[in-house]
Amino acid sequence: SAAGATLEVRRWLERPSQLGLVGEGPRPTSTAQSGAVVSSTEAAASASSSAKALRAEEFRRELQILEPARRAFARGDFAAVIRAADEHQRTFPFGGLAEERDAMRARALFRQGRSADGRLAAAAFRRNFPNSAVLGDIEK
Repeated sequence: SAAGATLEVRRWLERPSQLGLVGEGPRPTSTAQSGAVVSSTEAAASASSSAKALRAEEFRRELQILEPARRAFARGDFAAVIRAADEHQRTFPFGGLAEERDAMRARALFRQGRSADGRLAAAAFRRNFPNSAVLGDIEK
């Protein structure tokens, strides 16, 4: 759903940057090659902006895999959902949409009639996402 994806993008972009610089305020630092003087505040803002752009790009790439999976689920093509979930797992094992991926995979397995595999996937989902809002819907 577009609203859910928008919310996930916002959450993704609001995560604290791992690239933020720690300092006691703006201190000029010179760059040997360019001769430019950049304050630590400006450098931190630039790093934060770059990190957000990278996270947004990664999130867009995740959506390129999972949006078709959502459509496949809606039309009942559960094999396509599982293939997309597997591709997402290989490409983004700890991606921002891992919870959605794993929920779709478990649901698709149950819908395919693969109850044993579905139960295993649901158990893994419960372990990995114990506070998920969709826990009750996994086996449906």
